Amino acid sequence: MHDMPAEPASLHGALRCRTADVGRIRRASWAFATRRVPQDAAWSLLPPRGAPEAGDLVLARVDVLGQHEGLQLPNGRRKQMFPGDEIVVA
Repeated sequence: MHDMPAEPASLHGALRCRTADVGRIRRASWAFATRRVPQDAAWSLLPPRGAPEAGDLVLARVDVLGQHEGLQLPNGRRKQMFPGDEIVVA
């Protein structure tokens, strides 16, 4: 029987972080532009690197409302946004 090497302590922290990421992603409101993305496919957050590219998804927090006070959801319904809401946009 092979002994599995002990997982580094940093791995446990990373797994807890990913679990928290998944929770935030699941609770966020997804914009209509993301309608073809399976929500189960988004499972972690990465720090931004360079300019966004086509197909990138962003988990954003609404700080203040300006011109856009609502969000169109993937099913076409409108949702009013409030400061503190988290949204996923493309």
